[in-house]
Amino acid sequence: MPLVSKIISSAILSQFAIRKMTGRNTIDISEAIGSAVSQYLVIPNMVSCVLNGVAGPIGNVNSVAIIGITPKVMSSMMYSKALTKDMKGRDLRSFFDAISSGLSQVFMTMYLTGTATGIAVGNGIGRFNLLSENSLSKLLYTYMLSKKMTGRDTIKLCDSISFGIVNHLKTSVTFTLSVVGAIAPVPPVGPVPIVGIPAVFTKII
Repeated sequence: MPLVSKIISSAILSQFAIRKMTGRNTIDISEAIGSAVSQYLVIPNMVSCVLNGVAGPIGNVNSVAIIGITPKVMSSMMYSKALTKDMKGRDLRSFFDAISSGLSQVFMTMYLTGTATGIAVGNGIGRFNLLSENSLSKLLYTYMLSKKMTGRDTIKLCDSISFGIVNHLKTSVTFTLSVVGAIAPVPPVGPVPIVGIPAVFTKII
């Protein structure tokens, strides 16, 4: 499942419907989140990789699995942030549960690709080290405004959602990776084992 706006917004909207949350702004909120998240997370090199294997001029990096995505953890982060901003409402926790469940459904299908130099064959892990909650919040706020959502809590809402997304991805989520390329030097000189090689380019698709 590609990380595109329509798929994300549809997943979130479905979670709102499951919880009988059908207010007039649910579509706008879902679409704004879908647009912001799909635009932000596919920026190149948001994921940093550490690779181990054998030496070679270049290797193609691909994700094998993504682990650590937990909707309840993401939702709790959003909710805790909202409370610090004095946001109230009886459905606030369910609201963030719906957003987090929809996002997680799509996040679990994310695929990472990239390249690395100095390694040909091996494996490793990737983490979302370069995400910024402030950057995502500003982008989300822009899309909220495009939907004519200008209430006094709009900025607080954007901050809370972005805080949950970014901090969950950075602290809990990892990609397991494989590297495939041409080994060099070849026997009898090689292969030469190497550890701790970073990727030079990564992108979520």
